[in-house]
Amino acid sequence: MSFTGGVCSTYKATAVESENEVKVTVTATTEPDKICILIAKVFHQTVQLDEPLGGRTVVGSDNREIPLEKPGARLPQ
Repeated sequence: MSFTGGVCSTYKATAVESENEVKVTVTATTEPDKICILIAKVFHQTVQLDEPLGGRTVVGSDNREIPLEKPGARLPQ
């Protein structure tokens, strides 16, 4: 999966599976008192599933569908 985030945080992606969907949550951890630039970058993380994704929909913690990443595609404006 891919997501955008700040360069001074570490991220952990987790998934909760059901029969029809996989809900993915990304949690950011920042270092207190660290001076950081305000810039975002694209991160990639692999989330291990108990069963193959198959035809299940992938949604975020807001229940909105997460589209598949297309290599070479630009981020939405």
